[in-house]
Amino acid sequence: MKLLPNRNSGRTHKVFITFLFSYVLVLIVTLIIGSIVYINAAKIIREQEKDARISALNQLSANVEKQFEEISTMALSAATSQGVHSFLSVRNKESMTEDQRYMVFNVTKALQSYRNSNKFIADMFIYFLNSDLIISTSSMNSPDFFYKNVYSYDDIDYDFWHLNILPGKGEDYIPELNTRSAGMPSRMLTVTQKIPITENNSPSAVLFMLISEANLNSLIGDISDGGAVYVIDKSGRIVFDSGDERLVHLITDEWLNDAENTFHAKYGDGKYVASSTSSYHLGWHYIYITPESAYTQKLSSIQLISIIVLAAAILLVLLLAVILAYTNYTPIKQIIEQLDKKAKRSDGHFRNEFEFIKSSIDKVYSENDRLATSYEDVCQQTKVLVENFNENMNSLKNSFICDLIRGRISDSEALKNLCVCYELSFPHDGFVVVLFQIDKNVGANSYSSDDEGVSDFASLRYLIVSSLEEQLSFLITCNMAEMEDGVIALLINQRTPRYEGDLMLDLKLASIKVQSVIYAYSKISITVGIGSVHIGIIGIDVSYKQARKALDYKIIRGRGQVITYDEIANVESNADQYYFFSSSKELQLLNHLKAGEIDKCEEILRQSFKTQQSVNMDINYAKQLLFNQICIALKVLNETGIKYLDIPNIGANPVDLLLGSESLDDIFDNVLLLFGAICEYFENNRISYKDRQKNQLLLYIEENYCNPELSQTSIADHFGITPQYLSKFFKQSVGQNMTEYINWRRIEKAKHLLAEDGRSISEISEIVGFGVVRTLDRVFKRYEGVSPGKYRDSAHGGQDETH
Repeated sequence: MKLLPNRNSGRTHKVFITFLFSYVLVLIVTLIIGSIVYINAAKIIREQEKDARISALNQLSANVEKQFEEISTMALSAATSQGVHSFLSVRNKESMTEDQRYMVFNVTKALQSYRNSNKFIADMFIYFLNSDLIISTSSMNSPDFFYKNVYSYDDIDYDFWHLNILPGKGEDYIPELNTRSAGMPSRMLTVTQKIPITENNSPSAVLFMLISEANLNSLIGDISDGGAVYVIDKSGRIVFDSGDERLVHLITDEWLNDAENTFHAKYGDGKYVASSTSSYHLGWHYIYITPESAYTQKLSSIQLISIIVLAAAILLVLLLAVILAYTNYTPIKQIIEQLDKKAKRSDGHFRNEFEFIKSSIDKVYSENDRLATSYEDVCQQTKVLVENFNENMNSLKNSFICDLIRGRISDSEALKNLCVCYELSFPHDGFVVVLFQIDKNVGANSYSSDDEGVSDFASLRYLIVSSLEEQLSFLITCNMAEMEDGVIALLINQRTPRYEGDLMLDLKLASIKVQSVIYAYSKISITVGIGSVHIGIIGIDVSYKQARKALDYKIIRGRGQVITYDEIANVESNADQYYFFSSSKELQLLNHLKAGEIDKCEEILRQSFKTQQSVNMDINYAKQLLFNQICIALKVLNETGIKYLDIPNIGANPVDLLLGSESLDDIFDNVLLLFGAICEYFENNRISYKDRQKNQLLLYIEENYCNPELSQTSIADHFGITPQYLSKFFKQSVGQNMTEYINWRRIEKAKHLLAEDGRSISEISEIVGFGVVRTLDRVFKRYEGVSPGKYRDSAHGGQDETH
């Protein structure tokens, strides 16, 4: 192939030169723009890398401050709790009373609760200076036992720890140190809180919170990849760090004082880049040190790629410029030769090829182009009009049949004219409407395009009509329409007078045959609804409504059935209907569902659905059964505060899942699927749910135990559960009978009131919820061994008080 055109005498080939120059110019402009973009991109990348590092440090600072703020808040809450303050007065372990030992249990439980509420804290304990005792989340120990068997520091001996650390003489925290817990080595950051919080110099107790190295490193995350991160307090101490410990020698005062900046330094044979920032509240410094090669890695890669791409682009564009110029010029050259030949020019001299082409075309072909354009416009317009007419005619015909079936056309003269327009004929007076509805979740449920299947919805319509007319051609003519909801409607005009029962039987048998034909070809299941025979146009919409009513009974009869209105009319006229799902069964189902007992739920549901299917049920009762299952599921989710999106294996809104059911079998399967998923969720989250339920019960009793009407039955009614379930649950979760627990709370309140002056025992009995004095006296003796009066005498040093 020649890359340059032949130079005929007298021709300058300006077009070829123009093409070549244009492509080369594009290359030059592209290179200039690319260079500018690259320079700015490199600058932006450097700034972005710097900003990214500072942003990562700021995020680390925010995370650390957030965690330490939460720890501080929790520490204040623990330090001000009543149980901790009550134990401050204890002086000696051996002289502790039963109440004080019970305080130890309360403090331990409180510490467990605080530790469990914050996953960032590994453990907690309180050192009480007055009693020289340590209460942890598991037990109460002396300092020497605690240091030897629970927690110890590798870098701090026992004497220093006991004399300086435990009394809280240092800072509010101890930097990360090597510790041993149950003999296992670990690194811990220790945060302290003096108790009372107002006594910083001479506290009575000190709360210690231990944070593991793993939790601290979780805040740093991937920021220290390839380098090291240091967190330094205001005093210059390293609170905690990650990465290469040797790089700490690079840190200078300038880095600590100049926040949000980047520095360069050398260490040994390596070059490093450091970014620094400071927190606002704690005043800590955060420094991120990484090798300079990692810092500039992205820019170096871009530089190398840019050079390679630029060189390849220059060579490629130069080659393409020549090829494209020649390729684009070749057809122009051929056109000029042909035009020159047609114009019978012999000199071959012209200065501009485009001007020659333009003038030749204007002179020779202008009229032909005009005529050709006019002819094509006319043909195109005619084709569009014909296509629109055919499409609109089919659509209008379908809409007309739909309106006729729904009874929207009552004017006989207009009906006659429209029938003529759409080429429809109704020679007889008998009309029947038959509806075909495609079932969900059965078979292919779509229209395949293979050789054995149905290609589209139009083919499905044709298959229904042809099959029906083939079987009843001696009896009927039919017209078909597609309703808005995808239901295919057949308007059947009875051809010869015939007994209605025989016609219904023929239509039912023919519809069953249509179902089998469609399923054989396309694996699609269809449910058929047939209305009654009516005389005259005005009866068409009545037959349509009856067919719709028959289709509604698919929920009872099931999919793939042929249902006539005459069959269901007897059911609707039967007033002796019952609903077999009592409120007691619903309550049992709710309790089993909350308990995660899927087997018992399935037993109740199966018995209920089996009872429903054993009777000839009305559609309204079937729908009521569906709505009842929806309400049960929603009640459980609403009462427990669980969102359906949190429950695995459902994948849909419970309402949508159940409303999508087409039969009682579907309802049963979907309800069982939904209840199974809920039960599985409750089973997997049983501990947390039972804890919440137990706390709600104890809180309710605490708020209402002085009410004389409070009982196991009233509490069960309040929470919507059975008294039997409540009694069993309370016994298992609290370890005590509910009635005994309520009486114990009342007796404790009565003891407190008896120790005070000014109230009679009768008043106290009413206040605490016993009502009459006799009940208080009987229960008080059973718990305390003495009567209320004697207890008051003992509390007041022998002073007697009448009732």
